[in-house]
Amino acid sequence: MSKSNLNRITFLLMLLLPAFSFAQGITNNGAAIIVNGTSTTTSNVYININGTTGNYLNTGTGVINCTNIGYDVNADGSATSNITVGGNWTNNGSTTGITGNGLTTIFNNATATQTIGGTSATTFFNLICQGLGKTFSASSSAFAVQVNQNFSVSSAVTYSNISSILIGKSFMGNSSINSGSLPVTIGDDYLNTATGYNVTGNYTYNGSAASASPLIVGALNYNNLNILSSDGVTKAAPVNGTTTVSGILTVADKCTLQANGNLTLLSTASGTASIAALTGTANITGNVNVQRFVTGSYGRSYRLISSPVYNSTSFYTIASLINNTPITGPNPGTGSFDASNTNNASIWMYREGDPFPANTVIKDSDYKGIYSLTENIPVGTGLLFFNRGSRTNLTTKLRGPVFPTPDDNAIVFTGVPNQGTINVKVPQNNINNFTVSSPYVKESPGSSVQSAYYYKYNSSYPPVANLLRTNWYGTSGKTGDQGSDGFNLIGNPYASTIDIDQVTFGTDVSPLVYVYNPATKQFSYYSKGSATSGSAVTDGNGASRYIASGEGFFAKCNVVGSTNAGVTFAESNKVSTQLTSSTSPLLLMSAHIKGEPNAGQFIMGAPVSNGLDLIAGVTSKLMLQLKTDSVNYDGIGLFFNKNLSANYDKEDASDLDGITPSVYLSSYSNDNVRLAINKMPTVNKEMRIRLFIDATSTANQQLRITDMANIAPKYNVYVIDHHQKDSLLLNQNNAYNFKINNADTTTNGGNRLELVFKINPDGIYKLLTFIGEINNRSIVLNWTTKNEAGYTVFTVEKSTDGGKTFLAIGSVAANNTGSYTYTDNDAENGSVIYRLKQTVLDDTSYSDQVKINFNALNIASFYVYPNPASSYIQLNSPQVIKGNAEIRIINMTGSTVLKSTENSNNALRMDVTSLMPGVYVVELTDANKKVIGRAKFIKN
Repeated sequence: MSKSNLNRITFLLMLLLPAFSFAQGITNNGAAIIVNGTSTTTSNVYININGTTGNYLNTGTGVINCTNIGYDVNADGSATSNITVGGNWTNNGSTTGITGNGLTTIFNNATATQTIGGTSATTFFNLICQGLGKTFSASSSAFAVQVNQNFSVSSAVTYSNISSILIGKSFMGNSSINSGSLPVTIGDDYLNTATGYNVTGNYTYNGSAASASPLIVGALNYNNLNILSSDGVTKAAPVNGTTTVSGILTVADKCTLQANGNLTLLSTASGTASIAALTGTANITGNVNVQRFVTGSYGRSYRLISSPVYNSTSFYTIASLINNTPITGPNPGTGSFDASNTNNASIWMYREGDPFPANTVIKDSDYKGIYSLTENIPVGTGLLFFNRGSRTNLTTKLRGPVFPTPDDNAIVFTGVPNQGTINVKVPQNNINNFTVSSPYVKESPGSSVQSAYYYKYNSSYPPVANLLRTNWYGTSGKTGDQGSDGFNLIGNPYASTIDIDQVTFGTDVSPLVYVYNPATKQFSYYSKGSATSGSAVTDGNGASRYIASGEGFFAKCNVVGSTNAGVTFAESNKVSTQLTSSTSPLLLMSAHIKGEPNAGQFIMGAPVSNGLDLIAGVTSKLMLQLKTDSVNYDGIGLFFNKNLSANYDKEDASDLDGITPSVYLSSYSNDNVRLAINKMPTVNKEMRIRLFIDATSTANQQLRITDMANIAPKYNVYVIDHHQKDSLLLNQNNAYNFKINNADTTTNGGNRLELVFKINPDGIYKLLTFIGEINNRSIVLNWTTKNEAGYTVFTVEKSTDGGKTFLAIGSVAANNTGSYTYTDNDAENGSVIYRLKQTVLDDTSYSDQVKINFNALNIASFYVYPNPASSYIQLNSPQVIKGNAEIRIINMTGSTVLKSTENSNNALRMDVTSLMPGVYVVELTDANKKVIGRAKFIKN
């Protein structure tokens, strides 16, 4: 058949289905092309549109309707009944689709490219693309490429104005789908032999075939990968080749992702992959490689890390880390640690209750090395890691003589992803026996190294599901307050950022968590539950409510021997979206930026601060920083509230001193505990707070205020320098410069600098006046103040029972203007008493009472003008006044100062030239001595 212009063509196929060939293409401007077989037909139909142009153009209301056509699906996804198209396919009709159990459409042209599109989408039953390139293009509004069964691609494909790609069953062929950023949905399997290419859009295997057969996941480089069971049938999804995810991996209920060691979650400077919350029976089996990006540009430095995988039930090892980064420790050699000049450990646990090592890389610390790469470490236990970068240039990185700056690198934890609810377990202490049979073993790794204690797991001492605080073992140590502080180094156990506000802490666990800032080598602090909705909230030093994947942090047990000091993580703690460098919260270990915090740096690079309060409900704060330069500084916070204690308690944060920092700053509680967060009672008399200062080298230092909020003007805050015999008023000068000289011990320590709070009489808040007056149907209350600040709150209270009880009727926040007004629009008849409650931080006082007699006569039934008046006033009443009317002028003391009788009319006039300037009340009385009303006016 030659080129045809069809209004409607019906092919009735009875016994043998012939092949129809349209050498010059088809133009259909009718309703549809109907291929109609019988229910007993087993033969096949072939429609070829493959002439010199070979185009199909549809302008009707349908494409091709196949009824009762039998077909067999081939291995490539084709069926033995098919439509072969050698030219372009244009569907401008109003109805789309090839319907019925019908044909495979094959686009095959070995000498020219083809376009499939039009103003409307065509829903293909099976679709094969062969030959030269194919372009799917929407000429009007974007639409989806939709194939109800199998889509096979063995040629280059591109997309123009396409919204998504929807495949009902499998994707086949040998060429890339080339979807780019388009979302792709595959009902069943990825069977295409092309692998290893990038797809940046959402890629979903949705399990829509109502079958328990596996969903085969293509070996591609995904951004977001979703494994679903839209038919509600339990699905397994095997990963059968090298596969990566750079965004979010979602495994839905009833689905099991079988990683088979082929899946890697990527981490770079710009983003880190995460596993979304697993719900129902969602599960991931097999090993996954979980990367954590570590910036190297700042130098050899420490990080707090945590494993997002396990290697045996409830335990992980550090064996995989050495594949990507140098790891040193005792007994180096094949299958063990890397050898260095000293073989010192470069990865540690933190253990307060265990013996103090004779040899410590980190001076006076409670960090203990790991005995071997394969030691079992309880899931949820954090580690201290010394970063040397990648394993390139390994010998120089390990032995020098000049150690290179680490390069950017991704460390890799390999194992089964931690999933479900996780109760943190920590190795138990056994302070009476430290032989080989105990949790620790004493080992001499080399002649140049002293003996030291290393963590070695022994199943005779299983971990316990409580944070530990014990009677401290040993005679030295500098971890904060005296003895065992109760600090435990734990970590985020998931391959996802978590919200620490959602993590369950036992009643004996401090709400404060400590995160490490490698830029300053100091710790920052966040109080669990202090964030406002949708806010990251930091403490001014960089801590956040969010703990990144792979990040370790410190939590504190407050009670020795407590059994209520558990920490429980749950899938619901995960943050639901991936976090990138442009979002908040930010990523762990991303590109470090030298300089001050608050410059948009990353957690574990240099954390960000949004400047909000750390502690919810605390009314006053003073944030201080000891600064050597833009990189080396330490900060503390002081908070004041009447319900707080001056002695150390669980609300305070002991100062962990950082990890090899260059500068130290703490404040002391009244019982001499060094604190980073010091919560004190309200200052109501002179208060003194000692500061601890130190530095690793002689240098000029600056103590400066980084934030001061709600400090009442009545307080003068001084810094006293006992060494220099000097002082500075911090209210007026926010920085004090001085020098620490390491050759002179009086220039550092806890006896040089002191904060002194003194009452400034000139700054005390005062209520100057509080008056009330009637204004038509309302009572207006006015007051004036001195030294009120933005944190002062005024509450107006009213009594209608002679002052026996008062009810609050409104409040006004101070705005530093010194003058305030409140109008009571619900004044009752009779005697009303008002008073003003004044709340200044946590101090409350009351004004003298103001009594006002209010009744219907107080409501003016006439108008006074002009008001203010200079020479006369005129009274205009809407009601008829019979006879003469008496006008009486009353001053504010209640005395009558003018009186006049005027002829009865509705506009009365009175000379007020003789009145002194001020506020007066004019009273109007009719001829029967009945008061018509009263009104207020002002005499200029």
